[in-house]
Amino acid sequence: KIRVIDALSTAAFDYPRRRNFFKKQLEEFFLLSREENFDVMRIRGSYAGAMGFAQFMPDNYRKLALDFDEDGKKDILNNAADMFLSLGFKSITMDDIARSLGVSKKTIYTHYNNKTELVEAVTNYLFDTICCGMNTIHERRQNPIAELFEIKKLVMQHLKDEKSSPQYQLQKYYPKIYSNLKKRQFEFMQDFIKDNLIRGINQKLYKTTINTDFVTRIYIHGIMGIKNKDIFPLNNYSMGTLMNYYLEYHLCGICTEKGIHELEKQLHSSQSTKRLHV
Repeated sequence: KIRVIDALSTAAFDYPRRRNFFKKQLEEFFLLSREENFDVMRIRGSYAGAMGFAQFMPDNYRKLALDFDEDGKKDILNNAADMFLSLGFKSITMDDIARSLGVSKKTIYTHYNNKTELVEAVTNYLFDTICCGMNTIHERRQNPIAELFEIKKLVMQHLKDEKSSPQYQLQKYYPKIYSNLKKRQFEFMQDFIKDNLIRGINQKLYKTTINTDFVTRIYIHGIMGIKNKDIFPLNNYSMGTLMNYYLEYHLCGICTEKGIHELEKQLHSSQSTKRLHV
């Protein structure tokens, strides 16, 4: 993790496309630090400046995290996200969350009418934060292959290696939330991946013959498909390993010789034990 003040300052003043958003986040971070008596030079977070386990941006941290213990800590969404991602959306009850927070269940129901509403709040803001982090990585304009591996690290950081298969549980137990999330994922990733492909072609890392629209759709379908625990049991494959395998599979099909060299470098840095065959 890096210092939040560094991440937000860099994004606010060095990246014009999201300058206004990150200036607002920087202001919110200073306000939050004053309210909670944080040392601004010590708080660490993601590349996008998100904080806490649930990785909220400063404005959402101030607006949405609720302080039940009155000691300056804002707990409810952080705690719920931690429990859902660690143990699963199905198994965790509102009683479990209340017990973990040290409050009555009635207190939680003051803010969320039911568990489904809380699950939706957690998933939406995790998604928004990951998208924000991906935008920050994109703004660095590093080579497209390195960019995909940086995004993998970001996702793993936020979703705890998906040990409880959260996407699978959402699909099974909260199909409406899952459907809305899947739609948002596709809409966001479609533009992101297509831009990655175009830059890769221009940098001679990807083959000029690929159909960018087709490859974009195949990539998104595949990255969602590897999260199906019936096909890829978590006992056999960690999500980090699966994502490394999938990135290798995806990139081997579209890379030039120059791109393959970069891919090998990224796989080595990810400490992959699988040798690349082309």
